[in-house]
Amino acid sequence: RDQRELARVKRLAEIGQMSAAIAHEIRNPLTGISSAAQFIRDGEENSTEFLQIIEDEARRLNDLCDEFLAFARPMNLNRDQISLSNSLATVSKLLSTQFEEAGVDLKIEDSTEDGDLISADKSRIEQVLQNLLLNGLQACQNGGVVCVRLQKNVLTVEDSGVGMTQESMDNLFTPFHTTKPSGTGLGMSTVSKIVDAHGASIDVQSEVGKGTSIRVTFDGIEA
Repeated sequence: RDQRELARVKRLAEIGQMSAAIAHEIRNPLTGISSAAQFIRDGEENSTEFLQIIEDEARRLNDLCDEFLAFARPMNLNRDQISLSNSLATVSKLLSTQFEEAGVDLKIEDSTEDGDLISADKSRIEQVLQNLLLNGLQACQNGGVVCVRLQKNVLTVEDSGVGMTQESMDNLFTPFHTTKPSGTGLGMSTVSKIVDAHGASIDVQSEVGKGTSIRVTFDGIEA
């Protein structure tokens, strides 16, 4: 009974945290819309510019709603026999420009073989890869390094970034929790949700000032 009560209290706390985060994310674009509408009503010049602001902020609100709803839906997987190596190559190529512009080196160490396949949803796995690489990139400064190691069905992403405190690690997969100035805090929550749906596991190690290592193991779902 005590455990059920603790679980209920924890769930209520999570709901409260998510509600506050959603309210915060929605308030900013609403403020922009309200201000732009006020300027138009007061007959300010450049009304076209203010109308554009209203349109942009309304679109931002819609995108936020889509993101929240997508996270809330059950995870449906379209499994196939896929190559983690091929998916990694696709994602690393997609993000190469961002790494170059930030001055962060992206290193790939792939020791897999052609026959190393897993049963997984290709688009979801690439979503995981993209989130992990972007997290590593955002943790690094110019001259930093993000190293991705792939061994059969084990993926490890290590960065030389700022690292995380124990509190940040504890909340890493909490929905809507973020330490970044922008973003909804759904990136790593989504990673955890996808990994869990695949029956895989995720392990995080980090030290402030020394970087972070995240390992995803797909044991038990090899093709």
